[in-house]
Amino acid sequence: LEQLLPDIDSGELSPGEPFKGEFKLYFHDRDSVPGSSMISSISDNIEMSRKVIIVLTEKYLSSARHKFEIDLAVMLKSQGVIDDIIVINVCGVSFACIPKSLQRKVSKDEFLLWKDDVDAIWLFKQRLKAELKRMKDVTEVIA
Repeated sequence: LEQLLPDIDSGELSPGEPFKGEFKLYFHDRDSVPGSSMISSISDNIEMSRKVIIVLTEKYLSSARHKFEIDLAVMLKSQGVIDDIIVINVCGVSFACIPKSLQRKVSKDEFLLWKDDVDAIWLFKQRLKAELKRMKDVTEVIA
């Protein structure tokens, strides 16, 4: 949150502390509607998006919802509902731990690698901004 969202996301986590980015990102803890189910909130927001960012971490991959989110994103990409899936690999999650539905994209080096280094973070954010702005052929599928 403190590293990825600033300069990318246009919202804020705490009132009065905007991230100053140009993109509207959905972040479940901040953007879900109180009282709505987690599944419907995630599903609705993915369907309204042009692109989906999947941040692969050991913690995320051990959570129960990762399979639902990834499978939904891959399905919507194949149906042309979303333009692309942007995969971010944090701390070098091993290829064997990456869900099969994303392995083809990762094996083609179509992912961003997060490194916790000042210079690397700046370059990473430039690449992420470029990916978010890039238009993709909607017939291209990843599965």
